[in-house]
Amino acid sequence: MARPRRSIAALAATFALLALTVIAQASEHGLAQPTTASARPAHPPFKVRGHVDGLFPGARTTLQVSLRNPNPYPIVVTRVRTTVLRTGSACPAGTVRIKAYMGVRRVRAHGVARISLPIRMAKGAPEACEGQRYPLAYSGQAILP
Repeated sequence: MARPRRSIAALAATFALLALTVIAQASEHGLAQPTTASARPAHPPFKVRGHVDGLFPGARTTLQVSLRNPNPYPIVVTRVRTTVLRTGSACPAGTVRIKAYMGVRRVRAHGVARISLPIRMAKGAPEACEGQRYPLAYSGQAILP
């Protein structure tokens, strides 16, 4: 009788380890939501949004960015990177450069904070690029305070 109990215990341990692996991978990809204060992810999710108007060849200005915290606890945003995507027009995405954010910006629970990122359009950009809308993709990292 002892042998079947060991098999059941080994099987239960294997399932528990598998479940923890799935939860860890889901958390890494932002698929799992914490259920208690002790289950908060090391790098909590947040949303980034921003836009800038009035770009022209040689322009230097700032991109106003909103950091939205959907979590029921505060976070600290430490990095935000913006990638300029292709427009499908005569304006290459590489004509616009946006400096990444590296710092410490606290965002309260369910709150919004703002940061400014330096942005410039190359002096040699085609005139057709003036006023062009560029799609932006954001990535970043936040930690718990």
